[in-house]
Amino acid sequence: VAGLDMGADDYMTKPFAIEELLARIRVALNRQSRAEEEEQSDTLTYGEHKLDLSGHAAFYGNEELMIKNKIDKLVNSITDNQYNINVYDMYINNVSMAIQDALTPPFLSDNKVVIIKNPLFLTKTKMEIEHNVDMLINYLDNVEETTYLIIDASGLKVDENTVLFKKLKQKAEVSETKELSQVEMKG
Repeated sequence: VAGLDMGADDYMTKPFAIEELLARIRVALNRQSRAEEEEQSDTLTYGEHKLDLSGHAAFYGNEELMIKNKIDKLVNSITDNQYNINVYDMYINNVSMAIQDALTPPFLSDNKVVIIKNPLFLTKTKMEIEHNVDMLINYLDNVEETTYLIIDASGLKVDENTVLFKKLKQKAEVSETKELSQVEMKG
């Protein structure tokens, strides 16, 4: 038991059969091989959806709960360090604050996540804050490799004709979450 407490994955008591030892070694090697493949993969799969973890994501649509779940799963797959998950609400912050954060290295971790919520600059809505959208466009062309930028436009009517939205479609995983059909709701 002490060995398991110190981090061992498995143990055997004496006497043991060589066949059992070899089987346990094969299982351990397979487990290690799968872990290395998952670690090297830049794709998160959930259900029928796949997201590229090497860059950015933008979510929009009216199914806010589904979008929140997708974002939560994505964030949890990137980092579990709460000090490297920063959320900026565009109702009260300029997008330049979020981009400046995205350009800084993560704190005691390999990766960080910057989430931009309520990106009114993707809509036709008039804003009180004049956002530095050019800074965001420039960032998309010159990304910080350790930062994953997520744009949460759930519940907003996104204008797909803007220069920024077109740039997002080129440089990020853009996911529209549509309203569930009656069949999907009833199961």
